[in-house]
Amino acid sequence: MLLLYLSIAFYTDILRDHYIIENRPLSLFNQTAAESPVYFDIQANSRDFIVGLQTHIKEGDFSFHIRPYLSNKKQYPYSRKWKAFYADAATSFITYKGTFFLGRRMFYLSPALSPLFLGDIPLDVFGFNAQYKGFHYIYFVSILPSYSDTSGTSNRVFVAKRLNYTRHRISISFSELSIHSFTYILPDIAYLNPVYSTYIYQWNREIEENSIWVIQSEYFLKHDIRMWSTLLVDDFQYGARDSLKDHIGWNVGTDVVKSHFILHLSTKGATRWVFNNKIPSVRFVVDSFNLGDKNIPDFMETSLLLDYVNNPFFVRAGFKYLEKGGSSVYDQWPHNSYGSSYVKFPSCNFLCNPVGKNLYPELDVFYKIGGLFLGAGYSEGVFKLGMMYLWR
Repeated sequence: MLLLYLSIAFYTDILRDHYIIENRPLSLFNQTAAESPVYFDIQANSRDFIVGLQTHIKEGDFSFHIRPYLSNKKQYPYSRKWKAFYADAATSFITYKGTFFLGRRMFYLSPALSPLFLGDIPLDVFGFNAQYKGFHYIYFVSILPSYSDTSGTSNRVFVAKRLNYTRHRISISFSELSIHSFTYILPDIAYLNPVYSTYIYQWNREIEENSIWVIQSEYFLKHDIRMWSTLLVDDFQYGARDSLKDHIGWNVGTDVVKSHFILHLSTKGATRWVFNNKIPSVRFVVDSFNLGDKNIPDFMETSLLLDYVNNPFFVRAGFKYLEKGGSSVYDQWPHNSYGSSYVKFPSCNFLCNPVGKNLYPELDVFYKIGGLFLGAGYSEGVFKLGMMYLWR
């Protein structure tokens, strides 16, 4: 059955949030927002707008997804301004039997409503996902734009592997995300191996690359309380190495459902050198976009949100408190001391000066009349207005 959405709104994120809460297998491979069937949308606020047409067509074993867009602001990597606008495809991919996929797509591999890594970042990929009983595995590779500096040009490849196990009310996953740079035409084939650890490979061969481990857990207490956590370890440190402190990120929270109310409480953050590396070509950055939360590195954010859902009303109110250190993913990596192999890192590793502190009130309200949604909102200092129309 073909579904058609007509929307002038910012509400796709809100609807995705409620899909996540209302559908139990949160940690499985859900592309809830990015793969809605068909809709036309205009999302606008007091600063910018984006117009898109998303199409999802399923024919036999094949499924096609495409979402071209037009915006006055650079929304995604790879975009180039055309006159006063940016025009490109946010997603454009094909899947076969729901297992193999090729093209540009977004990945929501986190139980959190606001992921620490990936999320609303489209990547040109090929890969597959597989399931066996309670296990779910996903693997994909993305050829990133090359990196150039005074030393030359390096090609780059991003490789992601994730194994998830779900049983009853608990879900646990382990992910390995790696960026490999190379000057030859093709990358080292070992980095493309779907069942081998790139961290182990580079450790054994003393290769300097950038690998991140992400450990996630999710637990349902009864059916109305959900607790989840994410631990991100950027280049696991085996033993002492220079004066380098661990690079970690975290995202911990809970969602509580009670009658018409849903309470979201969470905190997330990252230390100073997360996503960074002494080799600039393997930083977790694509065309000036982080491959994760826009505030990484050196930040902490705490949020408290309360939803009221009682058809035809939806209200979300709360706040986000953001502390952002002065560090950047582009900060120069410390050099060796003269005549020594020992690298001296700065003593500050988290929320380093200057630290900006901001309290953002959050408010979203919309009202449903048949297939029509009318709404308004305020988030991070930005006013939003819109409507969405849905018909079958």
